[in-house]
Amino acid sequence: MAVGFVAKVLRSYRLGHRPVLLLQDGYKGDISAGDWVEIMLPKGKRVPLPVETVAWGSAFQANDPPLSLVLGAFDGDLPAPDSPIKGVEIP
Repeated sequence: MAVGFVAKVLRSYRLGHRPVLLLQDGYKGDISAGDWVEIMLPKGKRVPLPVETVAWGSAFQANDPPLSLVLGAFDGDLPAPDSPIKGVEIP
């Protein structure tokens, strides 16, 4: 269950219409595919999205792989570095 999961964005990018979030070290809690997270977008907007895939590693930092989340389709702004993420109950 995602409730209790908290993290901060290291970097974000898109894979098609899906946001991919690389997380900073120091996240707390557990997260799995099928859980939901709330992301903070620029201008303070909060958006709940489902987690489609959880992966270790990234092409951006092959020597020090972060935890990465692939989220459900979303065409809005991506979260900025240091933006908070938290696990939420399924809306």
